[in-house]
Amino acid sequence: MRNCGVQSNGAWCVHSRRDIWAGGPGQRLSLVEDMVTFPDSTVRPYPYLRSPNAVRIAAVEDRHVALVEQDIYLLGRRAVELPGGMVEQTEQPREAAARELAEETGVAAAELTMLGSVASARSLLTETVTLWLATGLTHGQPAPEPAEQSLTTKWVLIREAVRMALDGVIVDAASAALLLHLHARTEPTP
Repeated sequence: MRNCGVQSNGAWCVHSRRDIWAGGPGQRLSLVEDMVTFPDSTVRPYPYLRSPNAVRIAAVEDRHVALVEQDIYLLGRRAVELPGGMVEQTEQPREAAARELAEETGVAAAELTMLGSVASARSLLTETVTLWLATGLTHGQPAPEPAEQSLTTKWVLIREAVRMALDGVIVDAASAALLLHLHARTEPTP
């Protein structure tokens, strides 16, 4: 057994960790550099972004799913996706899913079922996105955050939303993964 200093992570050995930068919303993003022994036995830096976890929610009613469209700064355009956002430090993922769904769509769910999770950029980010199915819906007024003032909601058939993901209209990876879950639950298997 080898001495890994900070930690052993399977075939990887972390010798040291250095925080390079911290900032972003609530000072919750940080650029980190680990000095790592790679599986090929070379030792070199491995930089990554430590970020909060997130949620994506499929609110489903009568074979329709809620989609939101909003301006996304880093894409430089409007984007269509399922509702979702960051898990706050004081929240559990289920609480974040309920909060984000209400903020973005005005919908409250009687039932939230976790369907899985995805690593959005597993080699660059620590973020894991938990995927939720929301049912038993009650409709109210959305309360978007300041950066989400351009947000609009529309309800489309699940199969249409799946087609939008396949056609590249929906580019958010967590939304696409959650739509695959919905498709598997609602469409007959061959």
